Amino acid sequence: MKKLKEYIPLIGTSSVKESDYLAKLLTDEGISCQVLNAKNDELEAHIIEKAGALGAVTVSTNMAGRGVDILLGGPQGHHSAKIKELGGLYVIGTNLYESLRIDKQLKGRAGRQGDPGITRFFISLEDDLIAKYGIENMIPKSFYPRKQEESLTNPIFAKKICQAQRIIQGQNYDLREELYSYSTLLTELRQYLYNLRMDILHHKFKDEVLQKDFPSLYEDLSGKDPLREFQMKLVEEFKLLQEEIEESIKEDYRKVELSAEAFEEIKEKIKGQETTWTYLVNDDSIEDILGLLKGLVKITGMNN
Repeated sequence: MKKLKEYIPLIGTSSVKESDYLAKLLTDEGISCQVLNAKNDELEAHIIEKAGALGAVTVSTNMAGRGVDILLGGPQGHHSAKIKELGGLYVIGTNLYESLRIDKQLKGRAGRQGDPGITRFFISLEDDLIAKYGIENMIPKSFYPRKQEESLTNPIFAKKICQAQRIIQGQNYDLREELYSYSTLLTELRQYLYNLRMDILHHKFKDEVLQKDFPSLYEDLSGKDPLREFQMKLVEEFKLLQEEIEESIKEDYRKVELSAEAFEEIKEKIKGQETTWTYLVNDDSIEDILGLLKGLVKITGMNN
């Protein structure tokens, strides 16, 4: 950590989680840093421009700030001579990828446009790349350090890992090519159906298709105005609805139809209770109500 302060480091990580973890370690050691996680491209582009400034420490995922040059001394070039004396930008990789291209992109951050720079990768035989493809089995055990904590200084490690990366890269290319071969026909069929759908929606569907397969339907539909046909159908349905409403009303009247005898029976039942209504209505009110009901029944009978 102390030696890190003598350089202008850019630490490239494989994930947001790893970036946050390393940033916390640096902060605990009293080293302030900028963390870029490819969340805001425009904002992070301005930050990574300043990653080459004197005293800057940047922790970034490999996706953050791509396409932006890191100038020694920052955009204004302050203290660029001193930074060059220190060795320029020190790019640190925390792991290797299956693709050599991604590793080279990170390495390319250092030494841009003739400027000095340093690149160093810190890897372990327990990294995902090594463990997933069994790269450790490609290296004779005699080249392994005696203690697990010792560095893998023998060049054979770098040679075998690069060899494995090229093999993996070739296998992945073959896999993508095979998947493309399987998906090509499906893509063409999907595009055909999409074009056919658009032709139908924009009335470009050929008449001969209907004329050939559905001659009677073609003859019935030819020359008709869609709007006119819709309006005619709407009026027809409305008439049917009106008839249903009228019939429903008549049916309700039939259910409650009362004869003259029924009125007399009702009158006899409520006659004894007329005096109890005196505080609300007079005795003549019952006669008036019955007369109105009789008239309603007569009218209903005439309508039926």
